[in-house]
Amino acid sequence: MGSVLGCPFRRERVLQRHVSERHAAAAHDQRRLLARGSRQLEHGRRAQPSDREGAIRTITGFAQLRWTPKPTLGVTIEARYRDEDNDTDYLAYNPLTMEYGYMGLDGALSRIYVPTIPGSNMLIRNVPFATDELKLTSKLDYRIASRTRLNVSVAHEETERSYREAARSNDDIIEAQLSSTGQEWGTVRVSYAFAVRSGSPYVSDPYGFARSETLPGYIPRPGGDLPLTLGPFRKYDVADRNEHNVKFQSNFIPSEREDIQLTGSYRRADYDAGYGLKTLDTYDVNVSYSNQFSNALTLVAFYGYQFHQSETSTIAGLRTASSDDSAGGPNYPFSNAWGESARDANHVLGADLHYQMENLTLDLNYLFSTATSGFAYAYSGLGALGSALTPLEAGTTFPDQQFDHHVLEAVLGWAYSERISFRWYYRLEHEQLDDFHYTGLTNVIGNHVLDGSVPEAYTAHVVGFFSQYRF
Repeated sequence: MGSVLGCPFRRERVLQRHVSERHAAAAHDQRRLLARGSRQLEHGRRAQPSDREGAIRTITGFAQLRWTPKPTLGVTIEARYRDEDNDTDYLAYNPLTMEYGYMGLDGALSRIYVPTIPGSNMLIRNVPFATDELKLTSKLDYRIASRTRLNVSVAHEETERSYREAARSNDDIIEAQLSSTGQEWGTVRVSYAFAVRSGSPYVSDPYGFARSETLPGYIPRPGGDLPLTLGPFRKYDVADRNEHNVKFQSNFIPSEREDIQLTGSYRRADYDAGYGLKTLDTYDVNVSYSNQFSNALTLVAFYGYQFHQSETSTIAGLRTASSDDSAGGPNYPFSNAWGESARDANHVLGADLHYQMENLTLDLNYLFSTATSGFAYAYSGLGALGSALTPLEAGTTFPDQQFDHHVLEAVLGWAYSERISFRWYYRLEHEQLDDFHYTGLTNVIGNHVLDGSVPEAYTAHVVGFFSQYRF
């Protein structure tokens, strides 16, 4: 199967049915929640929508030490602490029907626990996510010359989470920045940062305490319950990763009336994931130019470009009698593997012109933005498609999505007197959208009428007149 890039998928996975010893704190909270729920159920109350508890408590702290051993050298040490404790406790139990679970789509999507059906493993309570963060940073500021400085920082951040796949994460970041300011020609800053995230072993399913498998009398399937998700799948926000980040910022002054700003950045993230989000690349460039031709005439022009590309892969699951969550197993065969790449390119450009002559003011503004999104995919077999498509019908890519937007504004102001002023306003807006999702789609599908289901290109004009009287 070919490698492909794509959007992060939020599918969850099951490796264990209990919270591991690495999640000792989470296991303690789990026992507390279960014990509390049992006591409340014994009294025949709980879990009606009006009978729930909710509280989030946050504690923050900050300390900083600065030391200047010499005029050209400064040292800073910082410590930041944040503890968010989630005491929200809700059990989805209806005492009238004696049912556990949640109703979705007004009952069309049922997630109700049926105790007589083996493997009826439903979500029955909330997951009280909580985090404990400690960040230590040391900074070195060295003045190389009168207008040139070198800044180096090293940071270490520890994050402990309740009921997450990675109970603990360590982020180490080293960054260096070189800046030159106060020059006659302008200023410039360049920085590079390298970040590494590692942590405790990844547990696919830390949510067993919130499902019906914890209830007395629960009947598992003979071969074990279905896994929650693919075992090697990683959620990108807690997965191990390496990241590179480069930034550039400058401000040039060609003359007393001119100013040019140029900024850019590049970010590359590689995730330690067999399946899930694998790589992410983003970079952007922005430039602006301003010129005050005279006291009456000013021009500002700008352009921006941003590019985003990501790569992801996974395996479409099957519902078999096995509880195996491994890649290549009966529930996640390699023949169902697939991946996707996604890319977005965005351009924005515009100009603002301001002219003032005595009591007349004219403002002309134009903005153009265009975006192109592309999606490509690959798959090992037709089982990954989940439908009766042939390889020829499925293909390997979607048509690009294209979005163009134009806005032109003109405002003419006239100050008739100190108290009375008038303003004429005009706005032209045009939008063109080409989205393959709506190709061949009509407003009637299966006898269902969908209002406004197909977006169309449009052109709009706005004309206005305003008067103002100052008392």
